[in-house]
Amino acid sequence: YDIAVSNNIAEYGTCLVWGAKGRNVIIADNIARYMSDLAYDTEGGENIVITGNLSINSKCAGIGAYFYGSRLLIANNQILVLKSGEKKYQGGFLRLHSPGKNTHFGNGKVFITGNQFINEANPKAALNVEAARSVVISGNSFTGGGISLLSEAENIVVAGNTFETSEIMGSPVISFAGNERSRRILKDNLFLNTGEIAFPAVCSDERHKGGILIAGGNLFEGFRPAAELRGSGLLKSVEKISPEWRNGNWK
Repeated sequence: YDIAVSNNIAEYGTCLVWGAKGRNVIIADNIARYMSDLAYDTEGGENIVITGNLSINSKCAGIGAYFYGSRLLIANNQILVLKSGEKKYQGGFLRLHSPGKNTHFGNGKVFITGNQFINEANPKAALNVEAARSVVISGNSFTGGGISLLSEAENIVVAGNTFETSEIMGSPVISFAGNERSRRILKDNLFLNTGEIAFPAVCSDERHKGGILIAGGNLFEGFRPAAELRGSGLLKSVEKISPEWRNGNWK
């Protein structure tokens, strides 16, 4: 515990920073290129700050948090997936994940803010939340990629972000699955379809069953439709939903 890792540069390694069960950890002001796993990864840690780091082309993702951890702040990092180096390193943005059946597992009390995510090479690049509890994704900039939420991603807030598409994208900007424990809030985000992708900005999985989606204050430009809700769930809006939303079996 009480660990600081800062001002390092690494190329062609596995991870620049990796640690398990750490407490009171700061990872700051590092540069990582062409990592064969993640550039910065914490597993089962508490009181973790990851800030001011640069990741260029990490195979799995620029930043990851694994297993059951708590109180993570991921702020002001730049995560790039560029058309440089070998294709195998052109991975994703960020990954919150856990093995096996993830219900009520993964990291909790996670705040992701002020980061810049840019993808120019990988159609599947995204911020992936596979298993987590109480995550706020706010005030970030996404270009060429978005956010993917699996069923075990519980209590997720996506607010005040800017999303700009590119022609390379192979999926909606925000896609999500869910179950009866799922709660997603989409508030005050800006979606710009500059890449003229054929997907909606927001889309739920056809296997989505139960759970709540709260939406309001989002601005969509160039998407037809803005959202397509597949499966079923409860839709709550703080304002009238645009006719460009296809709500399907959501109530």
